[in-house]
Amino acid sequence: MGIRCKGNCSVIVFPKPHLGRYSAPYLTHGRCRVCDIWIPLRGGVGPFKNRCPCCSSIYAVRPRLNSKRLRYLELLKK
Repeated sequence: MGIRCKGNCSVIVFPKPHLGRYSAPYLTHGRCRVCDIWIPLRGGVGPFKNRCPCCSSIYAVRPRLNSKRLRYLELLKK
């Protein structure tokens, strides 16, 4: 049995990150890959505040693509 969206994410309202061409949304938000919503960092549930309030899965704090991941690592070093 896998993790599934319970539909609560349509009721929960979070401020969305700025998603422009050169933006870096993972610096301020995390993304739940199950529910496809953006959650502010430390805005989730659980003891470490790193879980989605809808499906309780751990939300992503880094991009998946290697090229984008390397760009974020450079931003974090600055």
